[in-house]
Amino acid sequence: MGSARRKFTQEYKSEAVRLVLDSGRSVTEVAKSLGIHETTLGNWVKKAKENGETEERPLSVSERAELEELRKKYAQAQMDIAFLKKSGELLRERAEVKFEFISIHAPKKPVSADGANTFPVDYMCKKLDLSRQGYYAWKKRGPSRREKDDATLSTMIRAVFDRHEGRYGVRRIFHEIRRQGVAVAYKRVQRLMATMGLVSVHPRPRRPVTTVQAADSSSLPDLVGQDFAASAPNQLWYGDITYIRTWDGWVYMASVIDAFSRKIAGWAVADHIRTELVLDALRMAVTRRRPPGGVIFHADRGGQYTSREFVAFCRDNNVRNSVGRTGICFDNAAAESFWATLKKEFVHLHPFDTIDRVRAGIFEYVEIYYNRQRLHSSIGYLTPVEFEEEFDGQTLRAA
Repeated sequence: MGSARRKFTQEYKSEAVRLVLDSGRSVTEVAKSLGIHETTLGNWVKKAKENGETEERPLSVSERAELEELRKKYAQAQMDIAFLKKSGELLRERAEVKFEFISIHAPKKPVSADGANTFPVDYMCKKLDLSRQGYYAWKKRGPSRREKDDATLSTMIRAVFDRHEGRYGVRRIFHEIRRQGVAVAYKRVQRLMATMGLVSVHPRPRRPVTTVQAADSSSLPDLVGQDFAASAPNQLWYGDITYIRTWDGWVYMASVIDAFSRKIAGWAVADHIRTELVLDALRMAVTRRRPPGGVIFHADRGGQYTSREFVAFCRDNNVRNSVGRTGICFDNAAAESFWATLKKEFVHLHPFDTIDRVRAGIFEYVEIYYNRQRLHSSIGYLTPVEFEEEFDGQTLRAA
């Protein structure tokens, strides 16, 4: 599997080109992030320019004004709740820990551009039940050796937290720091994150219904039985549909996930939930992965996954259909878990005006971050790409 030449859909190529042009990053940098050769990406960009496919689509004046107004309202709301969110775990801590929190979040000179993360010293002392004089006396004494070590470790924690855009909580940051060769206790990471007010993002409740029950799906079996374990790549895939809100209305995303590595093998975004949406996602997975005959694809009993068109595509590509039982959410729990992560770490952090911006954002989150950078607890705190590469290496050595 590891030595096979990779194939890419036209949608993948288009989104890779757009990432180069819209992000301002070089072809070399984007190619490295996606794990493809820079010459390959360079050729895609060159061809797109020759075909006139790279014209920018700037926001209109009204859209720009609306976006700016939304940003102002959001910033104000964040300022109102930021202190409680960052300091909530410090109320029972000793005074020195609170003083360290104040030192980190006090306004600096020059003033930080991120006003939501700084607060007046008087305000913080009052909220944390400390005296202003006590804080400045602590600050004048200077840090102890342990406080110096904490400062070094805090810098590392902040770097990991920022690199993952607030998506990592204590557990994943602890494992990331350990991967860097630093021996540190879990509770120490937890304490320092609380001191710095670092809190990972959290999911929000679902809204639209994306599963449309088919008229007759009784002929399709459940080949999984809530057991989503696989001993190798391309044995078991699973997928589902979710929704994403934009200013133009709802758009929908379909996924195909490899149960072995948790890698997103295929995905698609559209403004509808017809069968074409799930077909596009599965087609991407088949094109890129070229699985052996007999790979199982498991989903719910929605009409998209039990339609004649979808079943025929699976049959023509040697994919075995599997569907969960009606009304049993646990029968596709693995796919639901990915949606919770996607919403928490990406969707709820960004306002989207159009489907094109959703598609571009999903491309970057999935292809660069989720598959190649994000540590997954279920596979030993490796990334999906690392996990599959490790498996390929073991297979080659055993051959």
